Amino acid sequence: MDTNELLQVDKDLIRKEWGKTKNDIIKDILIIREWLKTQKHLPEIPSDNAIEFFLTNCKFSIEKTKQNLDMYYTVQNLIPDLYQKCNPCSPDMETAYQLTSFPAVS
Repeated sequence: MDTNELLQVDKDLIRKEWGKTKNDIIKDILIIREWLKTQKHLPEIPSDNAIEFFLTNCKFSIEKTKQNLDMYYTVQNLIPDLYQKCNPCSPDMETAYQLTSFPAVS
């Protein structure tokens, strides 16, 4: 199973656990996207996957998701070094992933 399949399986399990359908998530993402368009101080509009990640972490609360997105981008703007040095896609982080052993999913 490749990473994308695993992530989709995880998404399906999380949605089932919280009683959410794919259409519910799409509607929530659209609501948040519309809100993001009104937030001129935020530097970018994140991808749908990123918004869904924030939604999941905020237990599908739209208001908490808005607060977390606002805080994330505000801090990123105020302290860019903090985020530039821990890019999960950077070559250094890729090397760290290869050298680190992770426990099996249970």
